[in-house]
Amino acid sequence: MKEILIGRREDQMLNRGLFYGENLFTSFATIKNKVPFLSSHIKRLEKGLNYFYPDLDLEEVIADTIKSVQTLLESGPDDQYIRLTPLVSLDRQSLSMQINYKKYFINYLSKKKLLSTSKHDFCRLSKITKIGNYAESFLAKDKVIKKGFDDFVKIGNLGQVTEASTSNIIFVLGDKLYSPKVDEESPFLEGVTLSNICDSKLVRETIYLDQIEKFEYCFLINSVDYLVNVEKIDDIEFKKVEPDSKNFWIGKVLDIL
Repeated sequence: MKEILIGRREDQMLNRGLFYGENLFTSFATIKNKVPFLSSHIKRLEKGLNYFYPDLDLEEVIADTIKSVQTLLESGPDDQYIRLTPLVSLDRQSLSMQINYKKYFINYLSKKKLLSTSKHDFCRLSKITKIGNYAESFLAKDKVIKKGFDDFVKIGNLGQVTEASTSNIIFVLGDKLYSPKVDEESPFLEGVTLSNICDSKLVRETIYLDQIEKFEYCFLINSVDYLVNVEKIDDIEFKKVEPDSKNFWIGKVLDIL
C-alpha cells in the first residue's frame, strides 16, 4: 500500500482519530481510471468533518485531495483501491489528509453465503458519516467464516434486516430493487454506492428476515467490490447470476459500466 500525505506529518502521528476515535474515512475502487460517485465520497467526508469540527477550514485540503486522486487516476491503466483518511490535530486547528492506494482487481459478482446474526450495537453516528472502527464487524465475520459462511447480515431487535459487515444489502423482485430503510431502530450507514442508485429503481422499506424468501436475487453493494452476488442467507437460497449476465446486472443496479 502506497501513501500520499497532504498537510503536516505531525498530524499523521498525533491526531484525534488515533486518540479519541474520531477516525473518519472513505474508500473506493476505481473503474477504468474513474471513481464512480467521487463527489459523494467527498461530500460525506465534509459532512463528517463539519459535524465534529464545525470551525475547521476544509477548502484547501479537500481541493488538494481531489487533485491528488485525479493524478492517481491518470498514472496508469490499472484499477486501484484508494482510501482517504482525514487527520485532525489534537487541538482541532489543523487538517491533513492521508491517501493510501494500491492496485486492485474488482471481482464483480463474486458469490457469497451469509449468516444472519443479531445482538449488534448500532452506532448512532452511522447515520451522519463513516466512522472507521469496524472491530466488532470483523470479529463477527471471523466467527461466521468458521461456520462455513462468507459474511453476515445484521438483524435488528425487531427482526429487521439491516446491513452486512462492510456492505449494504439489496434484494430483487421482478423489476424492482429493495433495500432496508435507515431509521431509529436500525441507524446503519447508507453507503455512497447505495445512495446513488436511482430512486425510480429502488424501494426503501423495512425488510424482516422472515420475509426475504419472497425475493429472487440478493446482492451486497459497496464502493470497493460494488456488486456481490449473495447465494443464500441462512438456509434461504437466491438465484445465482451467471458470468455472461454480469454487465446486465451491473448496469441494471448501478449504471457504472
